[in-house]
Amino acid sequence: MSVIKIAFLVLSAVSLVAGYVVNHPTSTNPEFPGHCWVEDLKQAVKSGEEWTNREKCEKISCSDDFSYEIVGCGLLSPPPSCTITPIDNTKNYPDCCPKFSCN
Repeated sequence: MSVIKIAFLVLSAVSLVAGYVVNHPTSTNPEFPGHCWVEDLKQAVKSGEEWTNREKCEKISCSDDFSYEIVGCGLLSPPPSCTITPIDNTKNYPDCCPKFSCN
């Protein structure tokens, strides 16, 4: 395998993990004091902690001000002779992210 192809695969894998970041303003629910409330998922995440949404392979982090951040996998086209593995719902982010599988 050429050095260029190896470098491309390594850089692509790093980009795949980098993915996306979405910041949400303060969101709380009186039924879950001390937690961020992720309305779309009906999920409470304790302030200062993280939770993995395994269905979408996302990490949700709750800040002390009850704002939260969602980090997820990126989307890339595989290089020639490679495919992309599906999300692994048994693992936490970023290990659940799709990866390149090349011959």
